[in-house]
Parts: sequence; C-alpha cells; structure tokens
Amino acid sequence: MTFKEWERRLNKSLKDCSKEEKKKILDYYREIYGDKLDAGMEEERILDEFGAPEECANKLLVEEGRESSPPPIKKERKSSSVSPAQIVGMVFLTLTVLIPIFASLFAVVVGFASVALAGGASAIAGVVYAVFAPFLFGYYGASFWGIFTGVGVGIATLGVGLILVVFGYYATKYTAIATIWLFKKIYFRREQR
Repeated sequence: MTFKEWERRLNKSLKDCSKEEKKKILDYYREIYGDKLDAGMEEERILDEFGAPEECANKLLVEEGRESSPPPIKKERKSSSVSPAQIVGMVFLTLTVLIPIFASLFAVVVGFASVALAGGASAIAGVVYAVFAPFLFGYYGASFWGIFTGVGVGIATLGVGLILVVFGYYATKYTAIATIWLFKKIYFRREQR
C-alpha cells in the first residue's frame, strides 16, 4: 500500500468529521510522513508504524470523546465452483470462436501499427525528397517549375506521412485497448461479480 492509498482510506474513515477536522488530521499525518521520509525511513515502515488507517481514525475519534463506528466489514466472497460442463464449454468456445477472433484483432492491431511505421517512413522520405529535389532536378537541368514541383511533392509526402503516423498510432492504441477490455470481460467476468 502507498501513502496515497493509506491517506485515502483514512479520509474515508473520518466521514463523521468536518472538512476542517479532516484537513487538520490529514495535514498532521502528511507532515509526520514527510519528516520520517526525509529522515531516510522507508514508506512501508512508516505505514506500519501508523497502523491501519481505520484504526487511526477510531483512535482519534475516541480521544475526542466521539463514538466511532467500527470499520466496515468486508464481505467474503463465496468460492465459486466451476462445473466440468462449464470448463468444457469455455474450452470449446475458446478453441472455436475466441482464438480466431483474438487472432483477427491482433492482426488489425499489427496492421494499424504498420500504417504508423509506413507513415513515419513516408514522412522521412518526403523530407529527404524536398531537401534534395532542387539539387537533383538542377543537376539534370530541370526548369524552376520542375524543381518547385519536386519540392511540393516532398512536402506533400511529408504531410501524408504525418497524417498516417497519427492515425496509425491512435488506431493501434484504441484497438489494443478494446481487445484487452474484451479479453478481460470474457475471461474474468466471474471475478467481477
């Protein structure tokens, strides 16, 4: 657990306190935490000394003469047993449907990443062409308009390449996120209930 998490739990445990009291208490613990951290103490050891945030909140409320509510009791999860039929069904579904779907989604992600890479290569080629076109066309005796056209083609290639990089990046990112989300929904839905 980090100090931020500890502090968040302490804040929740002080729900009966006013905003000013909460701020005072949280500032107090922040100051102690900072001092101990500056003294070279590790975060884990500091939090061990503080104890559970709910216990700290209860001690503070009891010291002030308030009746504290006990920390909320977490409900224990019922162990979910999976029947052999469910296992066989999930294996069948995975082999026949889900592997091809995830393979296709992976291919789409790789395709979008390839678009981004190709766009980057096009952008670099456009810059090189725009810089060297005047020299190349001048060497072969092209007119001003030929050189101008060569530079324009290089700049246009740069622009198209940059558009492809941006499109490929975001398409790759969001397709990958959607694929991971779908995978979690299918395979870990029992743990979320």
